[in-house]
Amino acid sequence: MIKRSVVLLAIALSACVSDAYLTHSSEYLCGTQLVSVGYISDGGIVVDVDGNQMYLNKCLGGCGNSYQDITGNTLFWKNGNKAYLKVGTLTYPTCSSLF
Repeated sequence: MIKRSVVLLAIALSACVSDAYLTHSSEYLCGTQLVSVGYISDGGIVVDVDGNQMYLNKCLGGCGNSYQDITGNTLFWKNGNKAYLKVGTLTYPTCSSLF
């Protein structure tokens, strides 16, 4: 599953950003939902939930390790081994890092 997620993230990355590359990836369990996150050299991330891939920009200012899409509808915030994900009106349970 991890290899598949990394390949999918790399494909999404090549379609979205021409000069950026995947630096590393992580997987989280948000309740029962597996979420893959690929960290990109331009400072953004690609979040994969059930094959739905979303590119999020790093937030500017004092918001820590948080990312959001250009509409502000999707938010991912990382704090240590925990993370928080909101997609539209759906807020996932607190996410735990799998590795």
